[in-house]
Amino acid sequence: MGLAYRSLIEAARILAPGGVLRLGFAAVPQPERVARYVGAVYEYCGLPVSFSLKLSEWAELLADAGLTVLATSQVSRTYTLADCTQLTSPIDRERLHVLLLRAPQAVGDYLQPQYAGTPYVTFSAHEMLIEAVRTD
Repeated sequence: MGLAYRSLIEAARILAPGGVLRLGFAAVPQPERVARYVGAVYEYCGLPVSFSLKLSEWAELLADAGLTVLATSQVSRTYTLADCTQLTSPIDRERLHVLLLRAPQAVGDYLQPQYAGTPYVTFSAHEMLIEAVRTD
């Protein structure tokens, strides 16, 4: 039993009947080498990342934990350097710029970085959102 499943079991246990659980985390593409690179960019910006599970697999885990999935969605959002609040040191900001400037083609296609190397750098983050309710 994995950590994600154990966490969902605990969340379902402490939710009152009718209580809602909302999950949100950054989605990464396949193959794994691209996922790891994208994940490194996301982690520099403090985005929680799900490397191992797809949206449908999260929904199955929620159902197995006793929660009824109300809605799932995937959204894209553009992030700026200012959004990456955990990048407090100039070295961390520089590392993010280097990651975006040297990104392999598949990573660049996924993140769509713009203005890398400048204070106006942007990139896209693709996020999964899940809402589930305890029905018993």
